[in-house]
Amino acid sequence: MRNPLGFNRSPEHDTPFWEDVRAVWSADQPYRWHVLGLSLAITGFLVWTFIASGTHRIEYIPPEVTWIKIYPKGRTREDVIRQQAIDGPREIAEAKAERAAREEHMRQARELADALGIDVDN
Repeated sequence: MRNPLGFNRSPEHDTPFWEDVRAVWSADQPYRWHVLGLSLAITGFLVWTFIASGTHRIEYIPPEVTWIKIYPKGRTREDVIRQQAIDGPREIAEAKAERAAREEHMRQARELADALGIDVDN
């Protein structure tokens, strides 16, 4: 008799698959209900996890866009120098503020690491 599940069995075991399952589960084994309950719980948890993850929607956060200035084609060298004189101090101030904020964050992180006994200098 050809096995419907496709795996080979020895000629001594010429019984259908469901008879084998019934024979194993009808025998009095001490942990059979524990194993069955654990198997059903794990399977149920996995099914519930896949169903629950399909219903959870993440809020869309639009990307942060950095706009690039487009200057006119016919700018002279003096126009460029004048614009750099305007933009230069502002860009330097922004870079200093960003660096100060980063250093303050690093200082707070080091204080927290020191309080927790974590060595972050190496």
